[in-house]
Amino acid sequence: MRVNRRGSAGLALGWEILALDGRTIVDHGGSDWGVRTLAFFDPQRRTGAVVFTNGDNGSAVIREVVAVLYPYPLFIATI
Repeated sequence: MRVNRRGSAGLALGWEILALDGRTIVDHGGSDWGVRTLAFFDPQRRTGAVVFTNGDNGSAVIREVVAVLYPYPLFIATI
């Protein structure tokens, strides 16, 4: 587990558990040629999303979608 002043990250059963500025975010992503996915959930706020992309710019699309649905810059920086 990586720990610093702003947060920490660890892995559990394929899901990443992030502790960022007092928020806990659980996420899981994947990729293959031309495909990128991300699922995330904030248990305290009971919000999250699953995003599937099909294209070479999937990472950028996911960042934009998450920025609209969950505008928390520190989490977006981890994607």
